[in-house]
Amino acid sequence: MDPKYLILNNDPDFRSKEIKDFLASSGIQPKTTFYRSPWQNPIAESVNGTLRRESFNYLNPLSEAHLQKELPEYVHNYYNSHRTNQGINFNTPIPTPTYLPVNVNQAKLKVIPVLNDLYHTYKRIA
Repeated sequence: MDPKYLILNNDPDFRSKEIKDFLASSGIQPKTTFYRSPWQNPIAESVNGTLRRESFNYLNPLSEAHLQKELPEYVHNYYNSHRTNQGINFNTPIPTPTYLPVNVNQAKLKVIPVLNDLYHTYKRIA
C-alpha cells in the first residue's frame, strides 16, 4: 500500500500529541508547511481556515449529524456559489448567472438565508 500523506499548516491543533498519535496509528504521514506560508497548502488553508473563521466561530455543531447537515449547506449554498475568491480573479468557483441590466427600481431580489441566517445570498427574480 502506498503511504498516505496529509498536508498540515502550523496550527497548534495539528501539532498536538493526540493528532500526531492518530496520524501515526492510521498510517498517515504528516507533511507540515513552513511557517507563514499558507500558499503551500492553498486548499486546506483556504477552505479549512475560512470554514473555521466564517462558520465555526459563530456556529457550534451539536452533534456529528448537525455538522453533516451544516457543512454541505455552507460549501454548496455559500462558499462555492456566492463567496468570491481572490485566487480566481474575485469570481466564485461555481459561476453565478449573468443577468441583463435593468433599472434598480425594477430589480427584485429574493433573500436566501444560509446557516440559519448567519449569511444571506440574493437571487434576482422576475
